[in-house]
Amino acid sequence: MPRKPRPRKGASDEWRKLLTPDQAGAFAEVFLQTTEALVVILDRQGRIVVFNRACEELTGWAEDEIAGKPIFETLIPQEQREGVREIFDSLAAGDFPNRHENDWVTRDDGRRWIAWANSVITDPAGTITYVVGTGIDITERRRVEEALRVSEERYRLLFEDANDAIFIADTADGRLVDANPAALELVGQELEDLRGRSVLDLHPEDQHREILAAFDRIEGEGLHPGLPFDVLHRDGRRVPVEIKSSRVTTSDGRHLAVGIFRDLTDRRRAEEDRRQMEAQVQHVQKLESLGILAGGIAHDFNNLLMVILGHADLAGSELEEAAPAREHLAEIEGAARRAADLCKQMLAYAGKGRFVVRSLDLQTLIEEMLYMLQVSISKKAVLKCHFADVLPAIEADPSQIRQVVMNLVINASEAIGERSGVISVSTGVVDCDEASLAETWLDDDLLPGTYVSLEVADTGCGMEREVLGRIFDPFYTTKFAGRGLGMAAVLGIIRGHRGAVTVSSEPGRGTTFKVLFPACAGTADTISSGLSTVESWTGSGTVLLVDDEETIRVVGRTMLEKLGFEVLLAEDGRKAVEVYREHGDGVVLVLLDLTMPHVDGAETFRELRRLDPEVKVVMSSGYNEQEVTQRFCGKGIAGFIQKPYQLKALTKVLREALEG
Repeated sequence: MPRKPRPRKGASDEWRKLLTPDQAGAFAEVFLQTTEALVVILDRQGRIVVFNRACEELTGWAEDEIAGKPIFETLIPQEQREGVREIFDSLAAGDFPNRHENDWVTRDDGRRWIAWANSVITDPAGTITYVVGTGIDITERRRVEEALRVSEERYRLLFEDANDAIFIADTADGRLVDANPAALELVGQELEDLRGRSVLDLHPEDQHREILAAFDRIEGEGLHPGLPFDVLHRDGRRVPVEIKSSRVTTSDGRHLAVGIFRDLTDRRRAEEDRRQMEAQVQHVQKLESLGILAGGIAHDFNNLLMVILGHADLAGSELEEAAPAREHLAEIEGAARRAADLCKQMLAYAGKGRFVVRSLDLQTLIEEMLYMLQVSISKKAVLKCHFADVLPAIEADPSQIRQVVMNLVINASEAIGERSGVISVSTGVVDCDEASLAETWLDDDLLPGTYVSLEVADTGCGMEREVLGRIFDPFYTTKFAGRGLGMAAVLGIIRGHRGAVTVSSEPGRGTTFKVLFPACAGTADTISSGLSTVESWTGSGTVLLVDDEETIRVVGRTMLEKLGFEVLLAEDGRKAVEVYREHGDGVVLVLLDLTMPHVDGAETFRELRRLDPEVKVVMSSGYNEQEVTQRFCGKGIAGFIQKPYQLKALTKVLREALEG
């Protein structure tokens, strides 16, 4: 049941005398006893005269405890007293601000925010004697408003400072209403230019259907997952983006689509770089694996050629000069030598291409080849040369560089085909930095510096991008017939010389190969076309021949015996050490194969040196001399002979090893 109003005992009832009886009764019933509205009456000095029940419940102070005290010293916070005093003084002076807001401090030191409606009570002479404040506690409303303000400020900060572009559009008509700075930068436009425009204007025309479908989904379901699209920059560029969209509803019931656009340019570039890196790694791994395969094949093939050439050479030495069989043996020897050249190509592809390295003049080498190049190309192709005045020397194997030049020129001739065309061979000097070397096919930690260039260009059919990407793949060809190492061997030779190569080609516009060889100091050596003639020579003593191939041991033994040596044989490194331990006193030289199973030539050489530090060892291998001599530099090998070899070469090496 309703609580019975209790009598109010204010500081003074003088104010009541200024009211009519009806006014006083209504005031007491409606205002003094209510708990809904705060009512406080102050006299001209600001002392509390009336403090109604709502005030008591809000502050925790009873009217009896607070009546007669100045409001500025009891309920008003310290920092607000001056402002409230000014308002009170203006009321007492007749300047009537009918509304204001301020804090009240409760008995337990809490804070409540009050909105006041002000009025005054005057005496019969019209003088203001009391100030009446009717207030409403708006603390919760202010908290909500403050939270909303903070939320809006936080949203605005996130919106303005976001790295991703944010566009806001009205779902009713698809018109843009707002965009953050990142969005303006993404499309290169100002906000004033975007407001009111359709969202379709942000995208290329070929994506409008998908954009409309996505927009309809936002309107229906309120959320659209990230999908890739393009946006149009002001300069016409298409910028790849990923868009995540959602729908929000405003306080007035409008539905807005908020789209977050993430620029994928850097991500796409990184993905492309990663794909290129993976492709490069795969290419290198493929080259390495094929190189190992080619090296293994070349080793076994060299052993077979050694047998063929050795026996042909021995057979020829037994025949009269006019014997008809000499012609057939010469054909056998020529075919075997061409096969040996193929082995050298395989070794070059395996990265063992620096066979007999010397300082040479690239230009002189090409000039000596001109006749051979002329007769090797199509009759309808014209060969033109453009040589630099002076070229630095390069360190290279002449036979391998000839192979590179010949392959490139023949490749150019085949590109011209049956049509008329021009093949240009040019030389020059190029200063290369790390950036330019990184763009070549071979950038295996090449050092920047001066390079001698060989450029072979043709006016032939050119190549598609797909063909260009596979030009150096072994056994890949666009010809109807004929498959081989081809350009892969060229790449291997260039790699073996620490060089680089670039290729540029367009369909119908020809192809240009540019090969770079590092320049070296000093002058070029005179290039010799073959071995010097060796006088008839015979040796004496015992030679230990070590090779895992029985056929090579047979032909090698025959050659050594023909030169006057006694021969001991060993099929592997372990057997060689045993034989030398037993017969070492009479062994004048060991002819040792480098590549053998179980115990290879290098380990065998170390064991022999432990038995006899003065042992003379001539290494034999299908690999090049520089590769082997660098490996055993300073370790005391007496010489090296490259397989396949003939009696003349063996005679020269043994004579130098034994006679110094």
